[in-house]
Amino acid sequence: MVTAASRRRTHVYIVTGSFSATSGGRTRSSFLKASALAGSYGSCSILTFNWRLDYDESARGWLRSVGAPANVQVENFYEYLAAEPLFGGDGPWTPFVAPDGASYNARKSSWDERASDGSLVRRHVLREDGGLNYVDEWSSGVRIRHLNADRNGATRVVSVVRPGTREYQSRERRTVHGRVFAEERIDGDGDVTMRVIGGPADTEGAYVSVRDLEYGWIRYLHDRADEAVFLSEARAYDGHVAVLNPHLPPGGLRTVATVHSNHLRPPYADVHSVWTYNDWALSHASDFGALVVLTERQRRDVEAHYGPCPSLVTIGHPVAPSPRPRLRTSIHAVLSRPPRIVVVTRLVRVKRLDDVLEAFRQVRRAVRGARLEVWGSGDEEEALQARAEKLKLKGVRFAGRTDDPVGAFRRGQVSVSTSITEGFGMSTLESLSAGTPVVAYDYRYGPRDLVVPGRNGYLVPDGDVDELARRIVDVLSRPRRARLMGVWASTARVTRSQRRWVRRWVRVIDSTARRQGVD
Repeated sequence: MVTAASRRRTHVYIVTGSFSATSGGRTRSSFLKASALAGSYGSCSILTFNWRLDYDESARGWLRSVGAPANVQVENFYEYLAAEPLFGGDGPWTPFVAPDGASYNARKSSWDERASDGSLVRRHVLREDGGLNYVDEWSSGVRIRHLNADRNGATRVVSVVRPGTREYQSRERRTVHGRVFAEERIDGDGDVTMRVIGGPADTEGAYVSVRDLEYGWIRYLHDRADEAVFLSEARAYDGHVAVLNPHLPPGGLRTVATVHSNHLRPPYADVHSVWTYNDWALSHASDFGALVVLTERQRRDVEAHYGPCPSLVTIGHPVAPSPRPRLRTSIHAVLSRPPRIVVVTRLVRVKRLDDVLEAFRQVRRAVRGARLEVWGSGDEEEALQARAEKLKLKGVRFAGRTDDPVGAFRRGQVSVSTSITEGFGMSTLESLSAGTPVVAYDYRYGPRDLVVPGRNGYLVPDGDVDELARRIVDVLSRPRRARLMGVWASTARVTRSQRRWVRRWVRVIDSTARRQGVD
């Protein structure tokens, strides 16, 4: 029997893969999950396999944004290999000082060094804040090496370029003190082998596959803890924690996989004819203690495609913790909201924000004083701003990235979601928890599991911009009805509370102990 005492001896590892400061919902979900489960278990670690020289900044930013407790930490594969911290440092990056004889190249934002015949020898490329980003070295008009620099301008990664190509053939990784701790060879197919120097994974001069080193890290983490549970959030590492790890017997790990979106599209053919990013996890579901999907619609789609699966469990995301206003204050805030549409999302093509701008053009003609606030950042930001100018839209504000999406949603009378696809639609839940009704395309997945048409928002046929605009106008032009919808929407704080979500996850994790015969 799993008891509270045995849970306190358990270390939960959340296998996230990689992330950056601007990562989306999957990264946020991982950090929120670690923070929430840390109260029920001894400690939680977020496991990452990526190398970024702003890695520590990103990790600290995510930990702060979710209010992570002290027993949540971020552990990195490369720091394990080096056996010492590889990242860190506060404050601005050290300003770059140009070498003597270098000339500034405004088009490349770089300082170039050239030989006496004018040929390029070395190009120093800067960050926006003036720190050194990387250095490219050239010979006879061909780039031969790429050197990444840290915040102090020190070389941390040296990559050798394969002759006549843009691909790398080898790479050298260094600690903050300049010690080389790993050398990589990259073959023509992109497969990587590594020689590790020092640390627990020292390969004694031999080159071994990176995957074997990753397996060794999982084994090290498993053996280090009194009791360990691995929650796989990244598809590239499902096999590491399920059946492929040669260092552990089959079923040797307590494992749960979370599938954020199965990317399936009906009608469903046989399993071999429909590709999906999550195919390995979905077709090997029985190899995990549990396989969690986020919505009931997703679960039905998985079983329609792969057949019945006893280990399949539905657990949606919870409402993120936030200060809850008194009921009277909350209702007053909902009643006093202006005719403002709010969108909080990454500004990328998959979010279809062009449709939002087109719908808003119709809304402006129907609702006097209507405004649109778009919160977020991404590759499409400049293009969307240009699109708004081309449409001559007034009342549009691109507000930038926010660490308080619920606070942003509270500013609006209605929110809009027009994604091509989502795993769950976290922004839809955040809008509802803020007491803001949602008008959303009926895409997979999320809106249909969260939005009750006519009560807390509306579902619109996928891609129908005219109907999207009509429903937005419907909310904005009937303020009394919109207020009631907002009050109904706010019940998501209870129905999707973190307390209920944690209880559900604890039951699922405990079930893996019973399956493995762990007391």
